[in-house]
Order: sequence, then structure tokens, then C-alpha cells
Amino acid sequence: MAMKRTALLAIAVFVLLTGHLGCDKAPPTRHAERQNKRLEALIAGLKSDSKTNRIRAAEKLANMGSVASGAAADIIEAMDSDDAELRAYAARALGRICQPAAGSAPPQADTVVPALRKKLADPDAMVRVWSAFSLFQILPDADPEIKVLADVVQTRGDAQARIQAAVAIGEMGPRGKGAVPALIAALSSRSVNRHAAYALGMIGPDAKDAIGALLRLSGRSGPAADAARTALEHIRK
Repeated sequence: MAMKRTALLAIAVFVLLTGHLGCDKAPPTRHAERQNKRLEALIAGLKSDSKTNRIRAAEKLANMGSVASGAAADIIEAMDSDDAELRAYAARALGRICQPAAGSAPPQADTVVPALRKKLADPDAMVRVWSAFSLFQILPDADPEIKVLADVVQTRGDAQARIQAAVAIGEMGPRGKGAVPALIAALSSRSVNRHAAYALGMIGPDAKDAIGALLRLSGRSGPAADAARTALEHIRK
């Protein structure tokens, strides 16, 4: 009996120290199970017959961040949709879910990066913008696709795409300096001048060539003039 108790005690100590008995992995937590089910549901949503559901699924996957990186292949598939809006949301999602953690390689980069680069020539401006910005998020040490964004900023037409392109350049900070000429030209456009001024301010001293145009804009009233004054403060630092 004493030997039996000793054996049982040894097993108990082993379980306590290792956390398992004959198992390589601990069972998934309820949170992980719920997360996996949600991911599966959103992946299915990307293939829904409803455009609203497809867009919503792509947006929710983007909001999940890196925990949704397992959906990358399905999101890439969505980027081949005939629906330009879905392609744009899918490109945006890839940038959100495949950003690299500090000191780590970006997840799924071997497939995600080529897919996004392919969409830099997409016929839809918003798809090009989100593809370029997502590449910047995934490959922060690479040269950003400034030309793609600059071309959208200065191309008359889709105001929302022009605005988003300007905002994306601003998020790149000084690394967006290659777009300064396009942003200067955009200061004369009412639909995008406020956002162009914002981007120039975020670029900072490297946007000094814009000072003259920003001074002219700052002499007016309204949000664009306010943005121009703020930009001048950043550029002159």
C-alpha cells in the first residue's frame, strides 16, 4: 500500500511540474475556441452571396489584427473579386493582420506581399491606395510605394481615393517625402487640400518646398487653412 501511495505521489508531482500527463499540448481555452469559430465564420462571410456581408467580414477580419493572419489566403482570394470595394477592403485587411511584431518576420509574407504588389496596378484607385499602404505596414523597412500614392493624389476623379492616399502618405511621415510635389499640387484642390496639408506637415522639414503654397492656403479661413498653418509649424521645426 505504501509503495502504491508513493507511486501515485510521484505521478501527481510529475503532473504538477509538467502541467500534463501524456499530452503534448494543453487543450484550447474557451476564448481560443470562440476566436477560432469567429474566424471561421468571417472566412465564410468573405464568400457570402451578400455584398454587405462580404465587406463586413473583411472589415471585421482587419479589426482582429494578427490573430486573423490564418485567414490571409482567403483574403487574398477576395482580392480577385469583381467587386472593387471588396478588393479594397481585402487589401486593407492584409495590412492590418500581417504587420510584423517587433523583431519578427511578417506572417504569411511569402504569399501576401506578391498579392498586394499585383494590386498596385488595379484599375480601382482605392485598391491601389490600400495595397500600397498595406505593403508599408507589412514591410516597414522597405521603400514605400510612394509613386502609386502620389499618382492617386494628383489624379482628378475619385475624391475619396485621393483623400485616403494623402492620409496614407501622412502616416508614412518623412518617408513620404517623394510625394511632396503631388501634395503641393493637391493644395489647390478643394476636395483634398486639407488632407494634402496634413500629409505635408507629417513629412516635416523635408516638405520645405511646400512652404509657399501652404502660406497662400493658410491665409484663407476654414479647416484647410488650419491644416496649412499646422503643417507650416511642423515643417519649420
